[in-house]
Amino acid sequence: WWQKYIGSQATPDPVPHVEIPQHPYMAPNGVSNMHNDGYMTDTYEYSGPLGINPQVISTNYGFAECATVTFDKFGRVVTVCTSLAGPRLLLLDPDTLDELASYDLPPRPWYWIFDEIGIFEDPSGGAYFYIDDNYNVVVTTHDYRILVIEVPPLGNPCLGFQVVEEYDLSSGVIPQPWPNRDKIGPAIPDWGGDYYWYTTRYGLVGLVDRITGQIDSIELPGEQIQNSPAVAEDGFYVISDYAMYRFHADDEGNIEMDWRTEYDRGTRKKPGMLTQGSGTTPNIFGDLVAIADNADPKMNVIFLRRDTGEEVCSIPVFGDGESCTENALIGVQIDDDTYSVIVENNYGYENFLTTAAGK
Repeated sequence: WWQKYIGSQATPDPVPHVEIPQHPYMAPNGVSNMHNDGYMTDTYEYSGPLGINPQVISTNYGFAECATVTFDKFGRVVTVCTSLAGPRLLLLDPDTLDELASYDLPPRPWYWIFDEIGIFEDPSGGAYFYIDDNYNVVVTTHDYRILVIEVPPLGNPCLGFQVVEEYDLSSGVIPQPWPNRDKIGPAIPDWGGDYYWYTTRYGLVGLVDRITGQIDSIELPGEQIQNSPAVAEDGFYVISDYAMYRFHADDEGNIEMDWRTEYDRGTRKKPGMLTQGSGTTPNIFGDLVAIADNADPKMNVIFLRRDTGEEVCSIPVFGDGESCTENALIGVQIDDDTYSVIVENNYGYENFLTTAAGK
């Protein structure tokens, strides 16, 4: 506080890029989900904080992770914080971070501690959710449901969150021997608004009719799906621990696979990875989709054609024997011929204990 300020005030310097389409059944790009938009570009239009000595406030929910942070139409913070006790849906004041309302989502079954997929490797049950075009929360749960939850109105948060729709997905999972169980990934609306797409950890791709609740599904035998999918006008993009896929729904609401492209999943589950496979969400822009693999000695960033899944190019990144990522790529298309992504390296980061106490 005593140091003299040297330099000039920061000014915005945005990166130019082509327009990212707005999903018609999701809240505006930038406030709707963990990865900004339906294309999962992680590319935001908002400026970062500028100025001298900005004021910072924070809040603490203890041993919990609030992975997805979104905003309602009044600018209030909507998030799900997951702890050992279970996930909680929260509404927070954007200026003070005071808790305005909360809703306890279904917890994991009591025997979760015996499951072969540990709690730090399992983002199901609310870590991913999205805000729809009506500014309702759409979240999948540990008890195999999609819940559509209305956010409390402005000026009367005491009314609390209200479940306005729910869909039973229990028939659309892959049975596992006790104490293991399948886990529901995020639900995402198709571009026409007729269906919810979803995935499960043990390799099921599901499609739910929003009117009838009927489910169609395709199983990817022997594969796991851990990362969030993406959705666009031409279909549903899914990455498993073996391959990249695109699916679409036919006129009868049945799932059709458009293409499957295998990638190099490497020889091991590297420290910092949740599976032996890609740690990225598919990143759609222009006529390409970008992912990262899990290859040795170096991980590659791979660009595929959206229409065929054909590989366009592959670029190795980071050092030999110490490269992996469990974060989505940040993608920018500058013009029709120029594509760029930012990729980070979290080799060795297995959980919060990895860097605790100054390590």
